[in-house]
Amino acid sequence: MFQSKIFLFLGGLLSVCLTSIPVKAAEKILLSYGPLVFSLDVESLANFANNGTINQDLAFYLDTVTPEQQQAFRGALTKKIDINPVLISRFFNTQMGESLLFRLGEGITIEGGSNGAYALRGAMVQASFDDEGLTLLNVLKKFPNNIQLQGELMAELAQETQTLILATRTLVEQMRTETAQEAVANSPVNYANLVDLRQLGQYQVEKQVWQLTDQSRKRSFYVAVYLPQQVSSEKIPVMVFSHGLSSRPENYADSLNHLASHGYLVVAPQHIGSDYIYLQEMFQGYHKNIFDSDEFINRPLDISFVIDELARRNQSEFQGKLDLQNVGV
Repeated sequence: MFQSKIFLFLGGLLSVCLTSIPVKAAEKILLSYGPLVFSLDVESLANFANNGTINQDLAFYLDTVTPEQQQAFRGALTKKIDINPVLISRFFNTQMGESLLFRLGEGITIEGGSNGAYALRGAMVQASFDDEGLTLLNVLKKFPNNIQLQGELMAELAQETQTLILATRTLVEQMRTETAQEAVANSPVNYANLVDLRQLGQYQVEKQVWQLTDQSRKRSFYVAVYLPQQVSSEKIPVMVFSHGLSSRPENYADSLNHLASHGYLVVAPQHIGSDYIYLQEMFQGYHKNIFDSDEFINRPLDISFVIDELARRNQSEFQGKLDLQNVGV
Protein backbone atom coordinates (compact mmCIF):
# COMPACT_ATOMS: atom_id res chain seq x y z
CA MET A 1 0.00 0.00 0.00
CA PHE A 2 1.18 3.51 -0.83
CA GLN A 3 0.49 4.85 2.69
CA SER A 4 2.50 2.00 4.24
CA LYS A 5 5.55 2.89 2.15
CA ILE A 6 5.28 6.54 3.17
CA PHE A 7 4.85 5.70 6.86
CA LEU A 8 7.81 3.31 6.75
CA PHE A 9 9.93 5.95 5.01
CA LEU A 10 9.06 8.64 7.55
CA GLY A 11 9.64 6.15 10.33
CA GLY A 12 13.07 5.45 8.90
CA LEU A 13 13.85 9.14 8.66
CA LEU A 14 12.81 9.63 12.26
CA SER A 15 14.81 6.61 13.45
CA VAL A 16 17.92 7.93 11.70
CA CYS A 17 17.49 11.26 13.46
CA LEU A 18 16.84 9.63 16.83
CA THR A 19 20.26 7.93 16.73
CA SER A 20 21.63 11.38 17.66
CA ILE A 21 23.72 11.24 14.49
CA PRO A 22 23.20 14.42 12.47
CA VAL A 23 22.38 13.70 8.85
CA LYS A 24 23.28 15.65 5.73
CA ALA A 25 21.25 18.62 4.55
CA ALA A 26 22.73 21.41 2.44
CA GLU A 27 26.19 22.00 3.93
CA LYS A 28 25.76 21.20 7.61
CA ILE A 29 23.48 19.35 9.97
CA LEU A 30 22.96 20.90 13.38
CA LEU A 31 21.82 18.97 16.44
CA SER A 32 20.62 21.19 19.27
CA TYR A 33 19.80 19.99 22.76
CA GLY A 34 19.24 22.75 25.27
CA PRO A 35 22.23 25.14 25.05
CA LEU A 36 24.37 22.55 23.24
CA VAL A 37 24.69 22.58 19.45
CA PHE A 38 26.66 20.01 17.48
CA SER A 39 27.29 19.93 13.74
CA LEU A 40 28.43 17.63 10.97
CA ASP A 41 29.71 18.48 7.50
CA VAL A 42 27.77 17.24 4.53
CA GLU A 43 30.62 15.37 2.89
CA SER A 44 31.30 13.26 5.96
CA LEU A 45 27.86 11.65 5.86
CA ALA A 46 27.93 11.28 2.06
CA ASN A 47 31.33 9.59 2.13
CA PHE A 48 30.19 7.21 4.85
CA ALA A 49 27.01 6.29 2.95
CA ASN A 50 28.79 5.79 -0.37
CA ASN A 51 32.02 4.03 0.61
CA GLY A 52 32.00 3.51 4.37
CA THR A 53 34.63 6.18 5.09
CA ILE A 54 34.32 7.64 8.60
CA ASN A 55 35.74 11.14 8.66
CA GLN A 56 36.98 12.69 11.87
CA ASP A 57 33.85 14.71 12.59
CA LEU A 58 31.57 11.70 11.97
CA ALA A 59 33.77 9.50 14.15
CA PHE A 60 32.76 11.68 17.11
CA TYR A 61 29.19 10.36 16.74
CA LEU A 62 30.01 6.78 15.77
CA ASP A 63 32.50 6.01 18.55
CA THR A 64 29.77 4.50 20.75
CA VAL A 65 27.98 2.68 17.91
CA THR A 66 28.65 -1.01 17.19
CA PRO A 67 29.87 -2.08 13.71
CA GLU A 68 26.51 -3.77 13.15
CA GLN A 69 24.67 -0.55 13.99
CA GLN A 70 26.99 1.40 11.70
CA GLN A 71 26.17 -0.91 8.78
CA ALA A 72 22.44 -0.69 9.55
CA PHE A 73 22.69 3.10 9.61
CA ARG A 74 24.58 3.14 6.31
CA GLY A 75 22.03 0.84 4.72
CA ALA A 76 19.14 3.00 5.93
CA LEU A 77 20.69 6.06 4.32
CA THR A 78 20.91 4.48 0.86
CA LYS A 79 17.82 2.23 0.81
CA LYS A 80 15.66 3.27 -2.15
CA ILE A 81 11.87 3.52 -1.85
CA ASP A 82 10.10 3.11 -5.20
CA ILE A 83 7.13 5.53 -5.15
CA ASN A 84 5.65 7.66 -7.92
CA PRO A 85 6.74 11.32 -7.39
CA VAL A 86 3.29 12.67 -8.31
CA LEU A 87 1.65 10.41 -5.73
CA ILE A 88 4.09 11.63 -3.08
CA SER A 89 3.24 15.25 -3.86
CA ARG A 90 -0.51 14.62 -3.73
CA PHE A 91 -0.30 12.52 -0.56
CA PHE A 92 1.57 15.24 1.34
CA ASN A 93 -1.01 17.79 0.23
CA THR A 94 -3.73 15.81 1.97
CA GLN A 95 -4.74 16.62 5.53
CA MET A 96 -3.22 13.38 6.79
CA GLY A 97 0.01 13.93 4.85
CA GLU A 98 0.42 17.50 6.04
CA SER A 99 -0.30 16.47 9.61
CA LEU A 100 2.47 13.87 9.46
CA LEU A 101 4.90 16.34 7.94
CA PHE A 102 4.22 19.16 10.39
CA ARG A 103 4.55 16.78 13.34
CA LEU A 104 7.87 15.55 12.02
CA GLY A 105 8.88 19.09 11.01
CA GLU A 106 8.76 20.19 14.63
CA GLY A 107 11.84 18.10 15.28
CA ILE A 108 13.48 18.30 11.84
CA THR A 109 13.61 22.05 11.27
CA ILE A 110 15.28 24.58 9.04
CA GLU A 111 18.36 26.12 10.67
CA GLY A 112 17.04 28.63 13.17
CA GLY A 113 14.10 26.48 14.26
CA SER A 114 11.39 27.02 11.63
CA ASN A 115 9.17 24.00 11.02
CA GLY A 116 10.76 21.89 8.27
CA ALA A 117 7.52 20.40 6.89
CA TYR A 118 7.42 22.18 3.53
CA ALA A 119 11.16 21.85 2.99
CA LEU A 120 10.92 18.15 3.78
CA ARG A 121 8.01 17.68 1.37
CA GLY A 122 9.88 19.47 -1.42
CA ALA A 123 13.01 17.44 -0.76
CA MET A 124 11.10 14.15 -0.90
CA VAL A 125 9.39 15.06 -4.18
CA GLN A 126 12.67 16.22 -5.76
CA ALA A 127 14.49 13.11 -4.56
CA SER A 128 11.84 10.83 -6.04
CA PHE A 129 12.29 12.52 -9.45
CA ASP A 130 16.07 12.21 -9.23
CA ASP A 131 17.99 9.27 -10.75
CA GLU A 132 19.28 8.35 -7.30
CA GLY A 133 15.67 8.01 -6.20
CA LEU A 134 13.92 8.40 -2.88
CA THR A 135 16.51 7.55 -0.27
CA LEU A 136 17.07 9.16 3.11
CA LEU A 137 20.42 10.47 1.97
CA ASN A 138 19.01 11.93 -1.24
CA VAL A 139 16.19 13.64 0.63
CA LEU A 140 18.72 15.24 2.92
CA LYS A 141 20.73 16.32 -0.12
CA LYS A 142 17.66 17.98 -1.60
CA PHE A 143 16.75 19.80 1.62
CA PRO A 144 16.95 23.51 0.67
CA ASN A 145 18.65 24.72 3.86
CA ASN A 146 20.81 23.41 6.64
CA ILE A 147 18.80 21.08 8.85
CA GLN A 148 18.56 21.65 12.56
CA LEU A 149 17.47 18.65 14.61
CA GLN A 150 15.63 19.74 17.74
CA GLY A 151 16.90 17.15 20.18
CA GLU A 152 14.47 17.90 23.00
CA LEU A 153 11.41 17.85 20.74
CA MET A 154 12.52 14.64 19.09
CA ALA A 155 13.07 13.09 22.49
CA GLU A 156 9.50 14.07 23.40
CA LEU A 157 8.24 12.48 20.20
CA ALA A 158 10.15 9.33 21.01
CA GLN A 159 8.57 9.33 24.47
CA GLU A 160 5.10 9.76 22.98
CA THR A 161 5.78 6.80 20.71
CA GLN A 162 6.84 4.69 23.67
CA THR A 163 3.68 5.73 25.52
CA LEU A 164 1.54 4.60 22.59
CA ILE A 165 3.37 1.28 22.48
CA LEU A 166 2.87 0.83 26.22
CA ALA A 167 -0.83 1.68 25.91
CA THR A 168 -1.23 -0.93 23.19
CA ARG A 169 0.56 -3.58 25.23
CA THR A 170 -1.53 -2.72 28.29
CA LEU A 171 -4.73 -3.08 26.26
CA VAL A 172 -3.60 -6.45 24.92
CA GLU A 173 -2.76 -7.71 28.41
CA GLN A 174 -6.10 -6.50 29.74
CA MET A 175 -7.91 -8.31 26.92
CA ARG A 176 -5.96 -11.48 27.73
CA THR A 177 -6.92 -11.21 31.39
CA GLU A 178 -10.61 -10.69 30.64
CA THR A 179 -10.57 -13.50 28.06
CA ALA A 180 -9.01 -15.87 30.60
CA GLN A 181 -11.61 -14.92 33.20
CA GLU A 182 -14.40 -15.51 30.69
CA ALA A 183 -12.93 -18.86 29.74
CA VAL A 184 -12.89 -19.99 33.36
CA ALA A 185 -16.54 -19.04 33.78
CA ASN A 186 -17.61 -21.09 30.74
CA SER A 187 -17.58 -24.79 30.08
CA PRO A 188 -14.33 -26.05 28.55
CA VAL A 189 -14.32 -26.65 24.81
CA ASN A 190 -12.71 -29.66 23.20
CA TYR A 191 -11.43 -28.07 20.02
CA ALA A 192 -10.47 -31.46 18.62
CA ASN A 193 -14.18 -32.10 18.14
CA LEU A 194 -14.72 -28.92 16.13
CA VAL A 195 -14.24 -28.37 12.41
CA ASP A 196 -10.73 -27.26 11.45
CA LEU A 197 -11.37 -23.86 9.89
CA ARG A 198 -7.91 -23.88 8.33
CA GLN A 199 -9.17 -26.49 5.87
CA LEU A 200 -11.62 -25.77 3.06
CA GLY A 201 -15.21 -26.47 4.12
CA GLN A 202 -17.65 -28.95 2.63
CA TYR A 203 -19.90 -26.47 0.80
CA GLN A 204 -19.60 -25.13 -2.71
CA VAL A 205 -19.81 -21.34 -2.81
CA GLU A 206 -21.58 -19.04 -5.24
CA LYS A 207 -20.46 -15.43 -5.40
CA GLN A 208 -22.92 -12.68 -6.23
CA VAL A 209 -22.54 -8.90 -6.40
CA TRP A 210 -25.49 -6.81 -5.29
CA GLN A 211 -25.87 -3.15 -6.21
CA LEU A 212 -27.57 -1.36 -3.33
CA THR A 213 -28.78 2.19 -2.75
CA ASP A 214 -29.61 3.66 0.64
CA GLN A 215 -32.08 6.36 -0.38
CA SER A 216 -31.97 7.99 3.06
CA ARG A 217 -28.29 8.83 2.50
CA LYS A 218 -28.30 8.98 -1.31
CA ARG A 219 -25.50 6.43 -1.12
CA SER A 220 -25.02 3.64 -3.69
CA PHE A 221 -22.48 0.87 -3.26
CA TYR A 222 -21.97 -2.79 -4.14
CA VAL A 223 -21.82 -5.81 -1.86
CA ALA A 224 -19.88 -9.00 -2.56
CA VAL A 225 -22.02 -11.91 -1.34
CA TYR A 226 -20.65 -15.42 -0.80
CA LEU A 227 -23.44 -17.99 -0.57
CA PRO A 228 -22.78 -21.55 0.62
CA GLN A 229 -24.78 -24.01 -1.46
CA GLN A 230 -27.23 -26.64 -0.14
CA VAL A 231 -26.65 -25.95 3.56
CA SER A 232 -28.48 -28.64 5.52
CA SER A 233 -28.82 -26.86 8.87
CA GLU A 234 -32.01 -25.06 9.83
CA LYS A 235 -30.25 -21.74 10.22
CA ILE A 236 -27.42 -20.25 8.15
CA PRO A 237 -24.99 -18.09 10.17
CA VAL A 238 -24.22 -14.67 8.70
CA MET A 239 -20.92 -12.79 8.66
CA VAL A 240 -20.39 -9.17 7.53
CA PHE A 241 -16.86 -8.22 6.46
CA SER A 242 -15.83 -4.54 6.38
CA HIS A 243 -12.74 -3.89 4.25
CA GLY A 244 -9.80 -1.76 5.34
CA LEU A 245 -8.84 1.80 4.44
CA SER A 246 -8.09 2.24 0.70
CA SER A 247 -9.05 -1.38 0.09
CA ARG A 248 -12.00 -3.23 -1.45
CA PRO A 249 -13.92 -6.50 -0.95
CA GLU A 250 -12.11 -8.15 -3.87
CA ASN A 251 -8.81 -8.00 -1.97
CA TYR A 252 -10.17 -10.57 0.48
CA ALA A 253 -12.02 -12.83 -1.95
CA ASP A 254 -10.09 -16.02 -1.16
CA SER A 255 -10.55 -15.71 2.60
CA LEU A 256 -14.23 -14.82 2.32
CA ASN A 257 -14.86 -17.73 -0.05
CA HIS A 258 -13.01 -20.01 2.38
CA LEU A 259 -15.20 -18.90 5.28
CA ALA A 260 -18.37 -19.36 3.23
CA SER A 261 -17.31 -22.91 2.39
CA HIS A 262 -17.92 -23.74 6.07
CA GLY A 263 -21.58 -22.78 5.77
CA TYR A 264 -21.48 -19.07 6.54
CA LEU A 265 -23.23 -16.56 4.33
CA VAL A 266 -20.61 -13.81 4.01
CA VAL A 267 -21.38 -10.27 2.82
CA ALA A 268 -18.66 -7.68 2.14
CA PRO A 269 -19.91 -4.14 1.43
CA GLN A 270 -17.93 -1.51 -0.45
CA HIS A 271 -17.34 1.66 1.60
CA ILE A 272 -17.31 4.31 -1.12
CA GLY A 273 -15.71 7.12 0.93
CA SER A 274 -12.65 5.16 2.03
CA ASP A 275 -12.03 2.42 -0.51
CA TYR A 276 -9.45 1.82 -3.24
CA ILE A 277 -11.42 3.83 -5.82
CA TYR A 278 -11.54 6.85 -3.50
CA LEU A 279 -7.76 6.62 -3.01
CA GLN A 280 -7.15 6.57 -6.77
CA GLU A 281 -9.46 9.57 -7.18
CA MET A 282 -7.49 11.37 -4.47
CA PHE A 283 -4.27 10.76 -6.41
CA GLN A 284 -5.98 12.20 -9.49
CA GLY A 285 -6.77 15.36 -7.55
CA TYR A 286 -10.50 14.84 -6.99
CA HIS A 287 -10.29 14.68 -3.18
CA LYS A 288 -8.26 16.58 -0.62
CA ASN A 289 -7.90 13.71 1.83
CA ILE A 290 -7.32 9.96 1.74
CA PHE A 291 -10.82 9.29 3.05
CA ASP A 292 -14.03 11.20 3.65
CA SER A 293 -14.38 12.02 7.35
CA ASP A 294 -18.09 11.13 7.07
CA GLU A 295 -16.94 7.51 6.80
CA PHE A 296 -16.84 7.36 10.60
CA ILE A 297 -20.63 7.56 10.37
CA ASN A 298 -21.24 5.95 7.00
CA ARG A 299 -19.30 2.72 7.50
CA PRO A 300 -21.46 1.42 10.38
CA LEU A 301 -24.56 2.65 8.54
CA ASP A 302 -23.42 0.67 5.48
CA ILE A 303 -23.21 -2.46 7.64
CA SER A 304 -26.64 -1.82 9.17
CA PHE A 305 -28.14 -1.25 5.73
CA VAL A 306 -26.65 -4.53 4.44
CA ILE A 307 -28.11 -6.45 7.39
CA ASP A 308 -31.49 -4.81 6.75
CA GLU A 309 -31.20 -5.83 3.09
CA LEU A 310 -30.58 -9.43 4.15
CA ALA A 311 -33.71 -9.24 6.30
CA ARG A 312 -35.70 -7.97 3.31
CA ARG A 313 -34.47 -10.87 1.16
CA ASN A 314 -34.52 -13.57 3.82
CA GLN A 315 -37.95 -15.03 3.08
CA SER A 316 -37.96 -14.63 -0.69
CA GLU A 317 -34.40 -15.73 -1.46
CA PHE A 318 -33.27 -17.75 1.55
CA GLN A 319 -36.52 -19.38 2.76
CA GLY A 320 -36.11 -17.61 6.10
CA LYS A 321 -32.98 -19.63 6.95
CA LEU A 322 -30.62 -16.67 7.61
CA ASP A 323 -29.84 -16.30 11.33
CA LEU A 324 -30.05 -12.51 11.54
CA GLN A 325 -30.35 -12.50 15.34
CA ASN A 326 -26.69 -13.51 15.67
CA VAL A 327 -24.66 -11.68 13.02
CA GLY A 328 -20.88 -11.63 13.15
CA VAL A 329 -19.02 -8.54 11.92
